[in-house]
Amino acid sequence: GGQLGMQASESGILELIPAMTLAKSLALTLLTAASSSSAPPLFPLTLLLLADRCEAAGTICDNNVPCSSGCPTGEYGTSLCDGTFTGTGVELDNQELSGTIPPQLGIFWQLQELYLDGNAISGTIPADLGKLSQLQNLYLHGNSISGTIPPETSKLSQLEWLDLANNDISGTVPPQLNNLPLTNCDLGGTNHFACPLPALPAACAGLSSPPSSYPPECNY
Repeated sequence: GGQLGMQASESGILELIPAMTLAKSLALTLLTAASSSSAPPLFPLTLLLLADRCEAAGTICDNNVPCSSGCPTGEYGTSLCDGTFTGTGVELDNQELSGTIPPQLGIFWQLQELYLDGNAISGTIPADLGKLSQLQNLYLHGNSISGTIPPETSKLSQLEWLDLANNDISGTVPPQLNNLPLTNCDLGGTNHFACPLPALPAACAGLSSPPSSYPPECNY
């Protein structure tokens, strides 16, 4: 779903609207508070940080600034880049995120679900994601991810759902995917893999029920 923003009505009551981003919502909340007589003097600085860094960054975690003043990402705040996240699922699909997948996501060994699909993420799939030994669902489809599928993906021994479709991924499909307990797997779409394709799990090759929506194709 889309992010909820907030705007002030003529009566001064904040109303929820779907069109604004979280950063604008937070900035407006702080601006409203800053106009009160009890507002701390640092509010304008905080507002500036939100407007310049969060709104412009729109990334999973802004590695260019300290986490304490970096871009909070939705409900996760800065926990995804300062190492304090303790949950088992990250759901940031369809959030208009750009930038790359930060390798430090690999430290969250407890992750079971990672949804980053439907964004504008570029770069490559970090090999460090292979450290997520508890991961069951990995959704990266519908981005602009390039490079190859890292062999470290085969270390995701609990992985059941793998969706990398409709990116710009190329190279060789790791045959080690056969070692994973995949029940649903989409690797194709706009991806372009080297020939010949290795033997793949039925879920990836379009032979499972229900069949894969985007089985991989080799074309070079």
